[in-house]
Amino acid sequence: MVRFKNIVRDFLKASTAGRFLYPALQKCWRSYDRPRLRRRLRKFGSQALSRMHSIMVSNGIEYYCDYGTLMGFVREGDFIKHDDDIDISIRPGSAKAVDVLKVFLDAGYGYIHAFEYNGELMEFTVADLTGIPIDVFFPKAVSAGKIHGYQSVWSPDFKYPDEVSNTLIEYDFVEAADVHSITVVGTEVLVPGNYDEVLTSEYGPWRVPNSKFDTVTDRVHRQMPGFSRTVQRHEALGEARA
Repeated sequence: MVRFKNIVRDFLKASTAGRFLYPALQKCWRSYDRPRLRRRLRKFGSQALSRMHSIMVSNGIEYYCDYGTLMGFVREGDFIKHDDDIDISIRPGSAKAVDVLKVFLDAGYGYIHAFEYNGELMEFTVADLTGIPIDVFFPKAVSAGKIHGYQSVWSPDFKYPDEVSNTLIEYDFVEAADVHSITVVGTEVLVPGNYDEVLTSEYGPWRVPNSKFDTVTDRVHRQMPGFSRTVQRHEALGEARA
């Protein structure tokens, strides 16, 4: 299913007419797919978290729950009702993205997609055995207590050189500190001790629920020069095509 979706996406993005049809079709797909993923997260989220935490800890990977997942855990003690995936970040400089990806794939997770910029893997998404997506981010430390976060976005109004190119945007966030374990939704996970500062830098007044928050338009960001690329599994792993 994921491969078929990617083929359709790339076909649409490669044509002039398709570029303008793609956002509308994507919206229609999400209106069907996201409620299904939300139900799955509520049903199997604890199981997926427990498995992810165990794999990360046993492989010595310094992760912490981030973004919407972190917000739900510290604000509501559960997943946010409109969330449909699990977000984690890897502590800056603690592990190479390709090595983390290999750990997930070796553990049986499915590959969904990944983004690279100037030959460096910036973010990837894998699927738990239950089908729950896990977004894995790799922020970069820039100064004491500060990091840069990254997101690849695509707009039909922008002229890209090919169908795998995206715009990469950069954010200024507070670095996670005092990462420790808590028990939430029946399982152990890692969260920053300074979650208030982290979430405020990411969302502003995060204690007030806002299901319409847009991670691009509602955050101050910078557009990076050039483009990020959507890469296939073998490219993300640095392997030659079979």
